[in-house]
Amino acid sequence: MAASRPARQLNSTRVKNSLRANVLPLQQPQRKKQQQPHGHNSRKDLRARLNAKKVETVQEERRRRRDLEVLLEIRDETLQRERRRREASEVALEEQRKKSDVSNDCIVARKYLKIDMPPV
Repeated sequence: MAASRPARQLNSTRVKNSLRANVLPLQQPQRKKQQQPHGHNSRKDLRARLNAKKVETVQEERRRRRDLEVLLEIRDETLQRERRRREASEVALEEQRKKSDVSNDCIVARKYLKIDMPPV
């Protein structure tokens, strides 16, 4: 029992406090390793946010490309439609011109040459 008493005295808070008061100021103050805070700015959280941002930018880029491709397809379709309409109107104008030329020829022939031609 007597042997355990000094060990208990060494473990007492008063002894520990006095040892700290005497020994620790003589030692160099040890720098604590800076711990990353938990929560919003922890290293893990920052990395996760950065990865999420990368994924978001990649998804945004894909979305933008898809939108551009759709817009290009729509533009190509409208250009083709416009070209077809223009060609059709040119063909119609040509047909109308031919008809008007024939009818003008008929009118001229009837009027000046006094030839009976059936109306076209």
